[in-house]
Amino acid sequence: MINRLKEYNPQNILQKYIDSFWVFRNNTGVEINFPVVPDGCSDIIYYLKNSTKLTDLEGPLINGVMESAELVPIPDKMELFGMRFKPGVLWYMLKTDMKELKGKMCSLFEINKELPKILQIDKNAGDEGIVSGISNKLEELLLNIFPDDNFLETVNKLCNNPEITITELAKTGASVSFYMEVENLDAFYREIKGKVEVVKELSTTWYGMKEFYIYDNNGYVLGFAEQKV
Repeated sequence: MINRLKEYNPQNILQKYIDSFWVFRNNTGVEINFPVVPDGCSDIIYYLKNSTKLTDLEGPLINGVMESAELVPIPDKMELFGMRFKPGVLWYMLKTDMKELKGKMCSLFEINKELPKILQIDKNAGDEGIVSGISNKLEELLLNIFPDDNFLETVNKLCNNPEITITELAKTGASVSFYMEVENLDAFYREIKGKVEVVKELSTTWYGMKEFYIYDNNGYVLGFAEQKV
């Protein structure tokens, strides 16, 4: 088959965060139009070996949430690998306003310089080898980013219904999280850690912040952070 889309289901814990991994190849000899429908998901897209380019942007690419169904022109000899993130996941990973990326494509390097280095793929590993390799990297990364399952559930609710308020979420019993930047984080962590339930211990993230998370007395998740010097 010279024109094909193949999808791979995420395994284990990645099922919470990833809708699918996919590979698309167009070797028809002509440009084709591929239908894409809006589903709330967003993608990180890689060019595979010897692929033609979709845009002049440096890969990997971010494809923001689609606002309407579109026919996307795919040039001949294009080979792509993609990770399709469930609603809210990529937005929180990148610490950016995904509304600005709705219906748009940009280079991942424009948003974050470190993530493309962490999520490199081996283009010589074959499709299943690429999926396996990136799955191991993603699992470690996502476990460090999302403190707990309730936290992810809240992010999804906020993204699927941007009109919902923090108060309304609290009434439904959802876990609400607050993220605050403070000074002298190390000293603050030493002072507080024995007095509260720590969700995620103090660590340095891939996006350059030192941070930790705790539960407050109402069950909400509080995050404290400071830019790494």
